[in-house]
Amino acid sequence: MPGDFSRDTFDPALQRSAVRLQQGRLVVDADWNEQRDIELHDVRTGRHHMVGSAGGPVGDVGFELTGGASLDYGAGTYSVDGIRVVTDGGDVPDAPTADGTYLVYLDVWERYVSAIDDPSIREVALGGPDTSGRSVVTHRVRTLELPAGGTPTCASSFAEWDAVVAGSTGTMA
Repeated sequence: MPGDFSRDTFDPALQRSAVRLQQGRLVVDADWNEQRDIELHDVRTGRHHMVGSAGGPVGDVGFELTGGASLDYGAGTYSVDGIRVVTDGGDVPDAPTADGTYLVYLDVWERYVSAIDDPSIREVALGGPDTSGRSVVTHRVRTLELPAGGTPTCASSFAEWDAVVAGSTGTMA
């Protein structure tokens, strides 16, 4: 995540439950950020344990797909790997135009927002410096054409999907 941070000290493998500030010691951003990361990890892990890898609350499940002249998704809340996503609904940007079998999925990520992106987070009482940034959960409904033949199920495996979720190799093409 971009931003002017001294270091990132959060490691879920260490199973830390809190950061304890000591009297008379220096206060640095890494301590505050680690505490927030501990809490966020705990909340998202708990949500993942309760909801599963994906799902939404009864009566407010977001991203329900509806068809017609275009492919749309509905307003509401959804959880992906414990990350809560809220939407007002909208059109699927890359909706298929040709016949075929498609996988429609929700791509979710977190992005950093600085005072350049959102001037309202500047501290006006101090003359307008940017004292901190924000994290925002962002989403996009995407489609992936699947190979012809057969009837896919949730248990089906596709090389095309495996390539999407494989992650970066760290090399450029």
